[in-house]
Amino acid sequence: MTRVLEKKVLPANEYIFNEGIIGDTAYLILKGRVEIRLGATSDNPKVLAILGEGDVIGEMSLFDKRPHMASVMALSETTVAVLTQNDFQQRIKGMDTVMRGILKIMIQRLRLVGDKEIIRTLSTDVSGWER
Repeated sequence: MTRVLEKKVLPANEYIFNEGIIGDTAYLILKGRVEIRLGATSDNPKVLAILGEGDVIGEMSLFDKRPHMASVMALSETTVAVLTQNDFQQRIKGMDTVMRGILKIMIQRLRLVGDKEIIRTLSTDVSGWER
């Protein structure tokens, strides 16, 4: 039997998680809006997306236990349902093994694309620099 997910209310301008930190939780946004940021602590953060009700964040870390690729900040008071690693494992156990394998492959491919995008975004164009 699966349990009901815990709800959590986050104030505006609070980070839900930070890039580079290994995550063990995903969040379903029930109310509010969040901003996905790359390089949030840098001088020039890049906004990748703004998400809201019905969107899920942090889910990839549940599959591969790798660090978050971006940071997520609540733009307004935001209510989320919390899916822990344990909750996730309990729910995925009932999934067909072929589907579980396909999901793992999809996550690996998304990570590759994400890693390449991060490298491209962080690359510095020095072609216009003078000596």
